[in-house]
Amino acid sequence: MHNPENHKYSDKQRHMNQVCTYALMLFDAVKNVIPDYIPDDRPLLQAAALFHDIGYSVSRTSHHKHSLDIILKMHLPDFDEEAKKVIAHTARYHRSSFPDETKHKRYAALNATQKARVKRLAALLRIADGLDKPEKNLITGMEFYDNGNFYTLVVRTVGFAPKLKMAGTKKDFFEYLFSKPLKIECKRL
Repeated sequence: MHNPENHKYSDKQRHMNQVCTYALMLFDAVKNVIPDYIPDDRPLLQAAALFHDIGYSVSRTSHHKHSLDIILKMHLPDFDEEAKKVIAHTARYHRSSFPDETKHKRYAALNATQKARVKRLAALLRIADGLDKPEKNLITGMEFYDNGNFYTLVVRTVGFAPKLKMAGTKKDFFEYLFSKPLKIECKRL
């Protein structure tokens, strides 16, 4: 007998895996242009992307906050406690508000290096999450350019052009963080 809960789980897992793929593509494209992105950050982004929606297991409402709580309690053998905090906070900020020391006590408790990493990685995770909306996009690669007054992200795709509206909405933190507009374009192969 078909269980609709299993279908929901497989859809959510597929989404988290796809967001992870897009986040890593984005990281690899951006790191060649923005030197703030260092190789040590890549595994942290990967883990945050894989777990960013884990909070749905508690509640749809504020799932990003539940993701933070769950990740902080998880045993992640490949990461020390400091890295786990970065992963958890990166997942927390994949949607909704930006990191804010005056409103978010756990974020405020991070050290300056952790805060900087969370900001950089959350900015990418938000865009990657937006690229998988409506969860039908098939992006095969990405290119990233600094055009002086703005950045350009070119997503390569096969077949139909992806819907970029949600990614366009979720680029806000990246633009805020780097004080430069980001244009997202599609190149069909």
